[in-house]
Amino acid sequence: MVTIVIRATARFNERKDGLRIVISPPRRPLVLLVPLMWAPIAGLAFLAVLSLFTRPPEASAVAVVLVLFVPLVLLGLAALVIAIWMMFGREVVTTDGSSLTIRCEALGLGWTNRYDLAEVEHLRVSDSPGVDRADADAGRGGSIVFIHRAKAVRFGAGLDTTQAQAVIDRLRARDLRWR
Repeated sequence: MVTIVIRATARFNERKDGLRIVISPPRRPLVLLVPLMWAPIAGLAFLAVLSLFTRPPEASAVAVVLVLFVPLVLLGLAALVIAIWMMFGREVVTTDGSSLTIRCEALGLGWTNRYDLAEVEHLRVSDSPGVDRADADAGRGGSIVFIHRAKAVRFGAGLDTTQAQAVIDRLRARDLRWR
């Protein structure tokens, strides 16, 4: 199978109050086709589920919808989320001298995790890149890992080893605790 990968990027922005790094996930056009092809199938399944609410169904129709169409709709939603992440997702990493903030967002929606720099240890490039590729497609995981409160935290989904090391070097240059 041929995989075309448009590389993930990391853009650095040095500011007075800290460092801001914007990491975009890799764009894999062939992987992106799967959720886009799944969308019409999930749409038809969704219409079948809606038809249950417009007229009284037979018992066998309810069973078919529950067994076949509901999972199709759920898988379609998951595929849509993956497609949106691959097209519009990004990780924004900021450090202000006292905390490291990682925000994962797509189309302005997302979540933010803040870590106290005093509790961040062993910042490094991940040793398991094979796992990272699958995680990067789903918008989780990453090439960079550190320990926070005895738990591994990963970010930089889709970055290769060289790009991940560049991000680490920039973070270490901003904070002497990581040297």
